[in-house]
Amino acid sequence: MKKLTTVTTSILIIAVLLIAAGAYYMFGDGVYSKNPSLYNTTEPDGIVKGYLQTMIPRNVEVVDASKKIMVDADISVPEIRLFAARVADAQEFEIGQMKSWYTEWFGIDVPLFIYKRAMTPIEETGDAVARVYLQDMIAHYEFDAEESRKAQQYITVIQENNSNSDGQLTITNSHIGIDTTILFAQITEEKRQATIGEMQELLKKFK
Repeated sequence: MKKLTTVTTSILIIAVLLIAAGAYYMFGDGVYSKNPSLYNTTEPDGIVKGYLQTMIPRNVEVVDASKKIMVDADISVPEIRLFAARVADAQEFEIGQMKSWYTEWFGIDVPLFIYKRAMTPIEETGDAVARVYLQDMIAHYEFDAEESRKAQQYITVIQENNSNSDGQLTITNSHIGIDTTILFAQITEEKRQATIGEMQELLKKFK
């Protein structure tokens, strides 16, 4: 009976850890969860943290996948390899930006994350894997665009709720980190949407 209790306790502990890990990324079906609790805060800094903590590991995953595609000589459509190279370069730059901002604004390094892989592991080569890469990337970027849009909306609402106006002049509680994040999220949303269209065109080359 005592041994059973120990096993049961261990299972409960594991379950609690999985729930905690899912605070940022929910497990299931190989896709990121659109988890509204990620932005369950009334502080603009909380939104900034949540957004950066979401985007950094996602960018890392895209860079890893893209680097495998860019060197895959078995892919018959060279434009896809060039596309992957551009993506890897651009998102490595974004990672550097976001990590630097996080450290500057919050005085700590970006914490490590436990998250479910959103992209199919690339183990094979050639056109078949290139097609999977593009399909996964489209879904990946659709999520990024939505997260960027949500971050802008949440920060804007919180700022509006914490502003003061005399009817002519409005003062909003803000700082460079919040303003930079809104601009970055806006640019990211626009870039991701444009890139989705480019990937959809590349997919047509396989038909």
